[in-house]
Formats: sequence, structure tokens, C-alpha cells
Amino acid sequence: MQFILKNTLHLTPAKLSFLGFLTDGPVFVAFAFGFLRDRWSPFRKGDRGYFLLLPPLLACANLILAFGPFTYGKILGILLLMTACGVLLGSAVRGLMTVLAQMHGMAGRLSVLLLLTPRLVSMIASAIGGHLAVPEYQHLSFLISAALCLPVMAMAFWKPRVVFAHARENQVRLVPEGTLDALKRFMRHRPLYLPAAIMFFWAFAPGWGTPLFFYMTNTVKVSEKVFGNCIAIQGGGALLAVLVYTALCYKMRLRPLLWWGTLLGALGCPVFLLVHSPAQAYVVYFLAGASLGIALCAFNDLLFRCCPKQLEGAAVMFTSAVGALAGDTSDIFGSWLYEKGGFVLALIVSTVFTSLIFAVLPFIPKALTAPREGEALRPEDLPVAEAVAAA
Repeated sequence: MQFILKNTLHLTPAKLSFLGFLTDGPVFVAFAFGFLRDRWSPFRKGDRGYFLLLPPLLACANLILAFGPFTYGKILGILLLMTACGVLLGSAVRGLMTVLAQMHGMAGRLSVLLLLTPRLVSMIASAIGGHLAVPEYQHLSFLISAALCLPVMAMAFWKPRVVFAHARENQVRLVPEGTLDALKRFMRHRPLYLPAAIMFFWAFAPGWGTPLFFYMTNTVKVSEKVFGNCIAIQGGGALLAVLVYTALCYKMRLRPLLWWGTLLGALGCPVFLLVHSPAQAYVVYFLAGASLGIALCAFNDLLFRCCPKQLEGAAVMFTSAVGALAGDTSDIFGSWLYEKGGFVLALIVSTVFTSLIFAVLPFIPKALTAPREGEALRPEDLPVAEAVAAA
């Protein structure tokens, strides 16, 4: 899609980043989609109902892109639909994972899974997408995407007891509260604002996204295939770090993992200045991906521990909205910096904002970071807002 917008519709960096801002509109209100997940059960199947409802809509959207010419209005409308469906589906997936993380004391492992699976798929998709980015194969990429949406529906018919033992499908709530009371409880849940602030500073990275894309394709002059391979290799670096986190979360408490992960993430920004050839790009993208993995796992680990009960979908999508808003606004800002002062300036600002996470980490309660993987949070260690649910 990036190459279609750049080469077929001839969008400038600023226009490309602004289109990304528009199509991410549903992500900015992701809290509403998450709150819908917490309150509505499609077909009376809970989260499995969303697996049944949304994939066909995503497949149809890809089919529309696969046929007919590419126009700005068509792409904008379809991407808005796909984003809305993806946000709602994501709220069901991540809400369910949060329930399991708190129930079984496996926030670390599930944060690894949350990053491992998408990045593994992204590696394959990026490598294939780089080859399909040439004009004669672009429509085929959307046909493949449409076909891959449908197997998700099979998850709607699978109901392992260990996953669905919390009986959300029958709308059994620990707190029989109304919508307004639920919103008030959510807003008063102070621990959630800590991972939200971290996600904001992490996602506000003007040097990544569109500026990096134009720097690699216009300044370094890598081809579509090389750029697709770079994204896949970056995912490989992140996968390596994610797998390392699987072992670290058993041996270390969360607090040092947050500090070391943030440090590695801040150091990962400047390495792109070392790229001057495709071979160097492969190495740097791998190192950059590896520098991000520990931090992302630790941040999601913290988020799982901070979510209020019965509002897991709203909580995880609230932080997603904060991150998306920061990412898209920083991309627009970064495109402006790229056009005015070059890629180096955008990269410096990215490093500064990532470093601001260090100012948030001291405020995280020790009770939330003390349990290692496999050790569930004790009732007395849960945030104060959980006293409502306990009652």
C-alpha cells in the first residue's frame, strides 16, 4: 500500500502521513470499540462472536481493493472500514488475553505471544509484499489478504475450557453495574494511566514511519524488494528479543526489564544513520528490531497487570488509541521535520521522546512489578480501584 500511494498516486511524505492519520481514525476512538466488547456479546458467543462476525467484512474490503483502479477516495474509505473491523477484532483478542493473564499469572508469556505472532506473520507478509509491490502483482496481494482473513472464523468454533472458564460468554459479571458506573470506574482506575503514558512516549517517534520510508527509498535508494526484506528482517530481530524475554520474565522482576528495555529502545533509533547500502540496511534493521523487542514485551506485561476487571477490552484499546494518536501525529510532525531539516533531525526528536519514558518508570507501584512470571497478583496487591470488583 505504501508503494501504491507513493508511486501510483504520487503522494508526498506529508500527504502520505496525513492519509495514515485519517485512516487511523477508528484507532483514536478504540476505547469505544473496547467498551463495546466488554458490554456486547455477538451471537451470544462472547469474544468468539467477533471472530465469526468481522473476518468476512475484512475479506470483502480486500476484494474491493483487488478489483478496479486505485483512487484516493476508494483507498481512504476501504482502509477506514478495515481499521474499524481490525480495532474491534483486536479488542476481543486482547481483552481475552488480559483476562487469562490476570487469571493464570502469565502476563509475561502472553505479552510475548502478543508480539511474537504478529511479527512472525509480518516477516512473511513483508517479504512477500515486497515482491508483490510491483504494479503487475499489486492486485494479487489483496486477493491473498482476502483469503487469509477467512481462517480466523474457525476460531469461533473452538472453545477450550482453560480459556473460557471465566464464562464471559454468558455475560456473568462480577460487578452488576450500569454503563455510566462502568465508565466512572474506568476513569478512576489510575494505574492504567502509567502504561498509557509509556505507550505515548514510545509511539511518538517522528523519525520512524514515513520519514524512514522516504529516507530508505529516496536517499539510500533501496528497491521495493529490499525494503520489504528490511521490514521482514526487522521483525526477525524483534522476534529474537521477544524469545529472550520469555526466559527473562521468569528470572527477573518486571521493573528492571522495563528500565533495560527502554534503554535499548532509545539506542535503537540512531543506528539507521549507519545505512548506506542494502547489505548495511539488513544488518541495521535487524539490530533495530532486536532493540525494540524487550521494551514492547515489558510494556504489554505492565499493561496486563494494570487493567481493571470486566473492562479489559476498554483498557487495552485505550492504550492502543493513545499509542496510535501519538504515532500518527508524530508521523505528520516527522514528515514536516524531514522536509525542513532532513532525516537526522526527525531521528533526534524520536530518541528524545523515547528517553522521556524514564521519567514515568519511577511512579509504577512496586506491587505491580514484584510478581515474576507464573506468580499471580495477590488480591491485596491489586490496584485500589479493584476493591469495587472484589466487593
